[in-house]
Amino acid sequence: MRLDRIRPVPAPVPPAREEDEPGPLTVESAPPPATRPGDRPPAPTGLPELPKRWQPGAVTRDGSTRRRRSRALISFLVVVLLPTLVAGIYFAFIASPQYMSEFRFSVRPVSTGNLAAMAASGDATMIMSDSYIVADYVTSRDVLDELQRQLNLRDLYTKPGIDYLSRFDPEGSVEEFVSYWQGRISSYFDLVTGITTVEVTAFSPEDAHRITSIVKQLCEALVNDISEQARREQVNFAQAELGRAEQRLTDAQRKAFDFRNQINTIDAAKSAEADFGIVTQLRTTLSQLRTEYASSRAASLTDDAPTQRALRNRIAATEEQLKLMESRVSSRPEDGNAIGSGAEVIGNYESIQLEQTIAQQLYESALRNFENARMTAANNLIYLATYVQPSLPQRAAYPRVFIDTMLVFLCGFGAWVVLGLIFTSLKDHA
Repeated sequence: MRLDRIRPVPAPVPPAREEDEPGPLTVESAPPPATRPGDRPPAPTGLPELPKRWQPGAVTRDGSTRRRRSRALISFLVVVLLPTLVAGIYFAFIASPQYMSEFRFSVRPVSTGNLAAMAASGDATMIMSDSYIVADYVTSRDVLDELQRQLNLRDLYTKPGIDYLSRFDPEGSVEEFVSYWQGRISSYFDLVTGITTVEVTAFSPEDAHRITSIVKQLCEALVNDISEQARREQVNFAQAELGRAEQRLTDAQRKAFDFRNQINTIDAAKSAEADFGIVTQLRTTLSQLRTEYASSRAASLTDDAPTQRALRNRIAATEEQLKLMESRVSSRPEDGNAIGSGAEVIGNYESIQLEQTIAQQLYESALRNFENARMTAANNLIYLATYVQPSLPQRAAYPRVFIDTMLVFLCGFGAWVVLGLIFTSLKDHA
């Protein structure tokens, strides 16, 4: 029975009594009309007011609220609770245990100089760069290929006992296996301490320990190769310069040797100096003889006198010897084997001596640079200082059931809130 169809029943009118005098007729005023659409007029006098839940329009508003709450509850179950439940069951009962083994190292120089000197020489920057190289190397394909060669790494991560989501597909490509491997190994370089941490996860403690040990050996080999290559490049450059200087000195010495053989003397300068001395002495002797000859002739000695004939012979011999020495010193001989006059010989010899001196100085400088390069290269050697060795894990590091499940719950709850805000915004603008 609908309540809005109830009509008020008029009250019975009592009979009039004779003693009652008729009074003035009064008419009750009607209820004021509603001032706004949807306002319900007040109930007639004598009837109780209906409850709000029975009033017209209340049923429609309550139904809309219940539908919104139902949709929010269903979306919360689907987006938050159901993924959390599935993740909790997977982490607790399905996921295979994963064991982690790690080692920590620092790339250090062999030299034990102070830090200020290392910073000034750029060694600190070089060591930091080498540490970054090693940290990036452990996740590279080169390490994966070497592990595959030594351990058959693919078989370790494709065992049938590993759960489906954690196991690698045996038919996967090399590129896919590299991506999978990068999820099983991690490296972190601390800029403050200069320490690099490498962590490896596997599905058995023995596999994790073996993989980590081989990765450590590969890192040590890489650091040794980097150090040896830098030393070899630095020493090879200095050695090449030394070889060029040595060849130049050898050529200069051979040229000087050939020149000495050509002039038939060991020291052309001293030989030329001796020739000039002989010429000067002969000229002095010739001048004395001529003076003596003129004096004897002035003393009324005839030209046929034995003394005069002896002086003339001596003068002739001295002149002949002087001409020979002068031709040897200052004139160019006519034979093709001669190398020139004495002045030319001295000039050529001095040029050869200067070239030999320069070559000798360059060789000595290159030799010192080579020795310094060898010493510097020996001091700039680096090595891998491992202070945390790989160990055999005793307890599985993953999965962390509670933490991982809570992470799934928080992610689902955040997604649910964002989706709810987006839906509300779209509905308001519709």
